[in-house]
Amino acid sequence: MLDTYRNTQNIIYQTIVNSVKKNTLSHAYLIELNDSNYGLDFALAISKFLLCPHHFTSNEKCKNCSICHQVDTENYIELKIIKPDGNFIKKNQIKELQEKFRTESIVNNYKIYIILEAEKFNEEAANSMLKFLEEPNDGVIAILLTNNMYQVYNTIKSRCQILKMRNDKKSSNSSIDDLVTYLYNDQNIDLELFKENIDCFIDYFLYLEKNKLRTIVFKNKSIVQKIKNDFDFEKFFKFSTLLYKDVLNMKLNKKMEYFEDYKEKINEMMKNNNSESISKKINIIIELGLNIKYNANQNLLFDKLVILFAEV
Repeated sequence: MLDTYRNTQNIIYQTIVNSVKKNTLSHAYLIELNDSNYGLDFALAISKFLLCPHHFTSNEKCKNCSICHQVDTENYIELKIIKPDGNFIKKNQIKELQEKFRTESIVNNYKIYIILEAEKFNEEAANSMLKFLEEPNDGVIAILLTNNMYQVYNTIKSRCQILKMRNDKKSSNSSIDDLVTYLYNDQNIDLELFKENIDCFIDYFLYLEKNKLRTIVFKNKSIVQKIKNDFDFEKFFKFSTLLYKDVLNMKLNKKMEYFEDYKEKINEMMKNNNSESISKKINIIIELGLNIKYNANQNLLFDKLVILFAEV
């Protein structure tokens, strides 16, 4: 069951387990397989965990569970797997799914559908899928799998929580694991909150790159409060330095060190800069980060960050 992937896919494992504990499950997950060859097995392990009335993560705890047996033998009536019909996932497949999942579950709290090769929706199927994602029935959970995130319709991506599998062939650690280790020295942290912070901070810099001085008015107050509540100012400036170093790595066609899982956003940041401007921004971040140690006013420090970036 899910414990099989506890070490190899730790980020997704913790995200799903914590979501159940906190009752914050998403109605739709889009999982980038990253060339992992056990994507469907992993999706089925997540399904078993969600469908289990006790949310057991291992077979040892679950023992002879009838639900797990039915899932393994493809006989569980409220789990459906959809794969492309020929070259595409077609509208009639999504319509059939909607009809099947229209009523409430009669067996469990959840109905789950897994879609393989989610980049292969044709336009009509994507439109039908979009309506299904926009107005989900209670207890219906989607798990979409893809090896090509760039070809998945943006409208579908925007309505899913995106998770990224680690490719065991590439590395024993994900880039996020490396980032956690660097910032927290292997302390036990809330990975779900950490990932939320990463997204928030990268989005802040994306906004800053595009909107420059407007950031002071529309973003600075909220980002300062976010760091006060959920993070740490010294760690934020360390994080930001690593972030822009990876922007520079991408610009120079070098291997990214810490943000491999955020290539799309890093690419957007890179488009706004040349190598010289990125280097200047790294120096700005380092210099401002030093001021944190001397109890500088945080709001003024972030205003200065925006002003200096806008001048580059």
